[in-house]
Amino acid sequence: MLHRGRTVTEWYAHGLAPDAQHLIFSVSKSIAGTVGGILTGQGRLDPEAPVVRYLPELKASVYGGCTVRHLLDMSVSEAD
Repeated sequence: MLHRGRTVTEWYAHGLAPDAQHLIFSVSKSIAGTVGGILTGQGRLDPEAPVVRYLPELKASVYGGCTVRHLLDMSVSEAD
């Protein structure tokens, strides 16, 4: 809990700790989708473009043949 910008108390459930990694898939997807929508609205991101236009290092990965829309729609997996 914060009070005037300072931490006044902390609580970690289920064995978590301040330095432990925690999976936040839903939060991550929501933030990525929001940012993608904003960038698309600004004309800075083309949802129909190949992912490798923006991240060429992903060419040899499962994302190499995908469009940005595939990622925004969460329709990509290693099983595809």
